[in-house]
Amino acid sequence: MPLIVFDLDGTLIDSQRDIAESTNEMLESYGVRPRPIEEVTGMVGEGAKVLVARALAAAGLDRQAQVQVQVDDALERFLAIYNRRLLEAFDLSRHFGWVMGGDAAFPRKPDPAGLRHLIDAAGETAASTLFVGDSMIDVETARAARVRIAVVLFGFGARRGDMVLRPEESTAADVAALSAAIERFLTTAPGGTSHLH
Repeated sequence: MPLIVFDLDGTLIDSQRDIAESTNEMLESYGVRPRPIEEVTGMVGEGAKVLVARALAAAGLDRQAQVQVQVDDALERFLAIYNRRLLEAFDLSRHFGWVMGGDAAFPRKPDPAGLRHLIDAAGETAASTLFVGDSMIDVETARAARVRIAVVLFGFGARRGDMVLRPEESTAADVAALSAAIERFLTTAPGGTSHLH
């Protein structure tokens, strides 16, 4: 049976508020004022560590001595706050065979190592895998792994405006269009049979 891999933030859930609130709670733990939600979501896109470093810089906390220790400590605080919210809050864990976070033992996207690991674990091939994401980093990851991609244009990753797609790369403007893209994949992938309802 074909494999479908989903990006979480911005793709399956609109986590902008959760990310912003977690970031602001982390900043407040250092005694600084929270940043506007729109400003924090504009910092998202290259992993939690980069987000935390950008938030510290915006709050002026990066000018302190030993910045790296500060970023590592802040990242630990951010992850502790953020991780208690998402998969459990939305009851998503039970729907997936594997869940891989940014703290996994693989390089960050767009390096395809994590995606290739999931393909191998599922006993599938690149030809029988669809990656669903919302950002150019997700597109680059799919290309590097040589899997098909379906890009959700309603995700906040797509709102950055850096999307440059090839004609064969699917897009979905809403959930119904994503469902149709997955249906097409399931009927054309090796070993695929449509079973969406």
